[in-house]
Amino acid sequence: TFFIDQKELKRENAKCILRLIGQGNGRNVVDTIREFSLQNRACKVNPILFALALCCRCDDLATKEAAYKALSDVCRIPTHLFQFIKYCQKVNPENKGWGRAHRKGVSMWYHNYKNKIDGIPLLAYHMTKYKSRFGFTHKDVFRLCHIKTSYDALGYLVNYFCPKEGQRDRENNWQSRLELARREEGFEQSELRKVIDRLQLYDDAKNCNDEEIMSDMILRYNPDLAREHVPSMLLNSAEVWKALIRHMPTTALIRNLGKISSLGLLESNTSTNTKSFEEVLVVDKLKSAQLRKSARIHPFTLLVALKAYSKGQCESGRLNWQVNPNISNALQEAFYLSFDYVATTGKRYLLAIDVSDSMNAHVMGTPIITARDAAAAMAMLTVRTEQNCDVVAFSGNRGNANTTNNEDQASVSDENVVAAMEMVTVRAEQDSDAVDYPGNPLPQHANVPNHRDLSTENTTLIPIPISPQDDLDEVLKKCSPSRLPPVTADCAAPLLDAIEKKKKYDVFVVYTDSEPNAGVIHLSEAIKRYRTVTGITDARLIVCQLASNGFSLTDPDDPLMMDIVGFDSGALAAMHQFVTGNI
Repeated sequence: TFFIDQKELKRENAKCILRLIGQGNGRNVVDTIREFSLQNRACKVNPILFALALCCRCDDLATKEAAYKALSDVCRIPTHLFQFIKYCQKVNPENKGWGRAHRKGVSMWYHNYKNKIDGIPLLAYHMTKYKSRFGFTHKDVFRLCHIKTSYDALGYLVNYFCPKEGQRDRENNWQSRLELARREEGFEQSELRKVIDRLQLYDDAKNCNDEEIMSDMILRYNPDLAREHVPSMLLNSAEVWKALIRHMPTTALIRNLGKISSLGLLESNTSTNTKSFEEVLVVDKLKSAQLRKSARIHPFTLLVALKAYSKGQCESGRLNWQVNPNISNALQEAFYLSFDYVATTGKRYLLAIDVSDSMNAHVMGTPIITARDAAAAMAMLTVRTEQNCDVVAFSGNRGNANTTNNEDQASVSDENVVAAMEMVTVRAEQDSDAVDYPGNPLPQHANVPNHRDLSTENTTLIPIPISPQDDLDEVLKKCSPSRLPPVTADCAAPLLDAIEKKKKYDVFVVYTDSEPNAGVIHLSEAIKRYRTVTGITDARLIVCQLASNGFSLTDPDDPLMMDIVGFDSGALAAMHQFVTGNI
């Protein structure tokens, strides 16, 4: 957050998981980890892998067994496996050795490729694409897990990466194994033959130094050759990238949009007003719901890609490109569609967006997206889903808070809080002729005697006119501090304002970074008072925290309050279920 740096994942960050395992709910924890991974619910895979490592290294045998069985589902590629192994060492620093369960679990990760659609040849593809990560290579892992197999295709692959002593000449070993295999019946259709052919292809690609030959190999053997198989010196060739784009996975395509654009492959022909083949192909891939789903692309990934591509240069400034509006529009559309479809609830919403200085902090470890960007994006999606929405901006102003203000705030007593709440209630109840939702404001009231106006003194709520027709760029502009007048309020101000003006809402959604000023009235107390004053006893409060500093702004004992932490692709669906009373 603005005030707290990103912390390294440690056991102390996951006490809830250890507590659940200790209570005998370890299997449920593993099932949740697997579900979040398969459904692409997490922005980043790191916390998922860390949680799985905790389960694998715990003392509960049932939890450990279930966790290792889920390893192949959670760790989809070798990069994930290497990071998982790293976390396993970190969560158990006193015993970094590889016990029997750990050796078997990691070995089975390689063996389980036999059950996948493309089998061991897919493993060969992944192992040559992701050779080393997080200080581990496949040779290291094979040595540590003591992998053994009677399956020829896997055995040959193990021998390729980790030749036995006395057989360091891999080329000679390769030929001798090939001669033995050819004598066996059914060799031409076997997985062993496919693995041998693929490894030969990868070696040929590694030794290639001609861009035309490389392009021809990519097109001929698609999709067996990926960008990682291409020598570095050929990655500045437009011809090579033209070949790569055709069968490049969607996630890799999104990650390399800047590079592809810098080579001029996504530029339209202005003289003939025609689009290039590569531009049409990229736009179609980005808009394909099937490709996005199969690639498990998280909305946050698309939001980061959209912001990064729109800048026209990378963070280091080494790469520059001309932004193509068609690509930007395709990324926006992909972002909108990446959230699960949620039907409207028909409820009345007030969306309150924190626009304080601390919301400028970057979230999820990226220098591209700020907490304000993420809040605006989530609010926009709610506005597009729900028909009755008001949107306002508030600020705790903590980023500019001075010592005097902090001292004044600290000096507010409980009696002042009660007085402020009574004042707001009196103001609301004095006007019995106020019109109901959609929120006609009450007439101006005189100050209530003997009460200090702590709830609204020097506070301002600014309406943000977000409509369902607005795209993400327009919403971000409307939420930009440069477009808003000075705003000073705390996170409870939107609810207090609704009480004072007798506006009726069924759902309050607060988007913040967990760093707001508490003000004189806690947010959870404000929603309870709102229910009492308006008679809407089932008014619900949802706090979307774009970052977490370890505390909640809601009352955990109130079933009508909900915390959402992070940028979850299932956030809208969870909010819908909560608002409709299903959770």
